[in-house]
Amino acid sequence: MNNRARRQSSPSYELIPPKEHSSILYRKHGFPDPLVRWHYHKEYELHLITHSSGKVFVGDYIGNFYPGTLFLIGPNLPHNWISHTEEQKIYPERDQVVVFTDDMIQAARNVLPELTELDGLLQLASFGIEFQDIATIREAQGLMQKIATSSGLESLAHFLSIMSLLAKADQYQLLSSEHYQAVEKFSSNSPARQV
Repeated sequence: MNNRARRQSSPSYELIPPKEHSSILYRKHGFPDPLVRWHYHKEYELHLITHSSGKVFVGDYIGNFYPGTLFLIGPNLPHNWISHTEEQKIYPERDQVVVFTDDMIQAARNVLPELTELDGLLQLASFGIEFQDIATIREAQGLMQKIATSSGLESLAHFLSIMSLLAKADQYQLLSSEHYQAVEKFSSNSPARQV
């Protein structure tokens, strides 16, 4: 494999600066956007598609996405969403994303033992999860909108409600195979990009 091919197939590391005085980071992605690339980061990412359809890549999984698709991606798991669009079509908001760290969850577990209810969900996220129950997804959509329009403790409460909902979900698909190795650490061949 030549260097060019190796660079294109290797995911880039995305450096996500934390939001000051907040346990979670809410953001919207449009398409096209510089963030749309094969990448990984140390954070978990709850990803709700709101507009467009296309191909999703998670680890060694390739599938489809469309509005209303909900994913949870674990730390260091390479991923990308490529929208199929008409020429020059722009989506100012293709998806809503909530980003959070394992450090935050583990620190909170030390004082809030109820968070151990999330352990199974977070372990499964290392494969990437696509949730499939329509009622669960609709409820999660409403909670994502509440996160978008709130801040502070109220936003955190909505986040915990989503996580509790997803931890109880029994209709989902694990995406990446057991044999796929998540990216373990920053590689000098993968340039960091701050967002």
